[in-house]
Amino acid sequence: MLKISNKIKNDRYPDTQYTVKNMLVELSSFWAAVNITIFATAIYMPKALSSDYLYSELFNPSMAIWLLTITLLLLVIWLFFLSAKKYRLAQQELKQESDLLKREVEKLEQTNIELQQTRKSAEAASVTKNLYLERISHELRTPLNSVMGYAQLLEDAEDIPPLRRESIKVMRSSSEHLTDLIEGLIDISKIEAGRLDLHRNEVDLFGMLEQLVFMFKIQAKAKNLELNFTYQKRLPKFVIADSKRLRQVVINLISNAIKFTQKGSVTVNLKYRNQVAFISVKDTGVGIKEEDIASITEPFVRIANANQQTSGSGLGLQITQALIHCMGGDLGIKSKFGDGSTFDLSLMLPSISENDYQPVMTKKIIGYHGDSISLMVVDDDINQRRLLVDALTPLGFNVITAADGASCLSMLEDCSPALFMLDISMPRMSGWQLAEKLRAKEIKVPIVMISAEAAEGLIQDTETPLHNDYLVKPIHMLSLLQALAFHLNIQLKTSDQVDEKVLHDACLDKPFLVTDTLVVNELLSYIEIGYIEGFKNTLAEAKQQGSINPNVCENLSRCLERLDMAQIRNHLMNLIDENKS
Repeated sequence: MLKISNKIKNDRYPDTQYTVKNMLVELSSFWAAVNITIFATAIYMPKALSSDYLYSELFNPSMAIWLLTITLLLLVIWLFFLSAKKYRLAQQELKQESDLLKREVEKLEQTNIELQQTRKSAEAASVTKNLYLERISHELRTPLNSVMGYAQLLEDAEDIPPLRRESIKVMRSSSEHLTDLIEGLIDISKIEAGRLDLHRNEVDLFGMLEQLVFMFKIQAKAKNLELNFTYQKRLPKFVIADSKRLRQVVINLISNAIKFTQKGSVTVNLKYRNQVAFISVKDTGVGIKEEDIASITEPFVRIANANQQTSGSGLGLQITQALIHCMGGDLGIKSKFGDGSTFDLSLMLPSISENDYQPVMTKKIIGYHGDSISLMVVDDDINQRRLLVDALTPLGFNVITAADGASCLSMLEDCSPALFMLDISMPRMSGWQLAEKLRAKEIKVPIVMISAEAAEGLIQDTETPLHNDYLVKPIHMLSLLQALAFHLNIQLKTSDQVDEKVLHDACLDKPFLVTDTLVVNELLSYIEIGYIEGFKNTLAEAKQQGSINPNVCENLSRCLERLDMAQIRNHLMNLIDENKS
């Protein structure tokens, strides 16, 4: 609008000045003529007319009034024509301005249409990008599942030499790193759409950072760099955090530090104060120019350096910054060009005591108690089927495989699996369609859906759920076995597990001094619905308040550590029965 106003102003002023000037000239000319006429009449006429009669008639009041009337009439007529001319000029000027405004409005409307089209194109491109990321993540996750799965199997194999075992551990950690990178791309789309959810759990902060530093040791050694990990003496053992997002942030910071450092060292430092974790990554690399610091967290920005060729998409720091903000943290950047950089991360991570923490089982699983159980694996990828066969058969499961939904349905005449594991993305018949057909056949056994899709929205949303669980590739074997143990109601065997009869007798030898039946019923309800977190919290509270005998709490904790849901259920039922008696 400012441009339009200026343009109208520039176009209008010359004509206006011309009109006013003409009006003044004409008005001056008119009054000059009138004055000359009156002067001539008053001076010249008496001399020209010698007759006293004419002189007396000319200067009598009637003649003066008549001359004044004529003069006023001439003035009115002149003003009328002058006003008409002014009106015509104003109309012309108004028409010019109106035409100019009309043209500008048309231009604005055209610009608005172009902006709307651009916005629609951008939205369509964003949708296409999101679909592409989902599809490419599916294609990447499927082979990555095989890599990670076999790495986990080799890591647990007894015939692997210790030196090779460390290499396999690095391979598994690297595959997890690659998984985090893939999820980072998906996170960008979720952040843009405002759909990123945080999943907080108990995290061994020191252990996580130590593992990540170890994972990057080989990469740093290949560049002759020192990778150091320093930390303060007093640190909480466990904190509450989104372990996946926190891990991804630290990985991005360490990876960037090593990438942009040619000589010297990279130091990771951990401090903790007032429920806030301070993690810094300092390098002796090329550094960042002051004018570039503000732009390095923008998407697809890579700082140019004539002495160094760097690879990457330029998304790492943008993902890092976005994730930190989502977690309520802050990222500070200090750098001097040619003298390295320091990235300071501060996050509110509440600490928890070790008494409140229930560690995840890390013991090797060697099987399960009970008879052989048949499982049906349906996946169009032969490598995925082979991986699950190699992982579950040594544990005692009878694994039946099918390449598609039709084969699965035809094989049901000769077998009755106790659980189905269905891949979602299969040709001709998807996993959801197969699950629907299985339920239509009155098959009530558990169904576990497996997919390489990262989006939680792909989970079937119906009034009657078709599935009992949902796992995302790449699958951690422990998560898979936990799901099988829960849905099949079986007890897993670990490498150092004592005989079940000995454990049961030991439990019976301890007096069950239950003082609160409501707590026991609450624990049982949590086990029935599979709410492990609620069970752990209630058990810890009961132990602290003395609602349940400490020996019983210890036995239940040991069973929970082994994921022995069946034994926990039996213990709780016995407690209820004994309390009734």
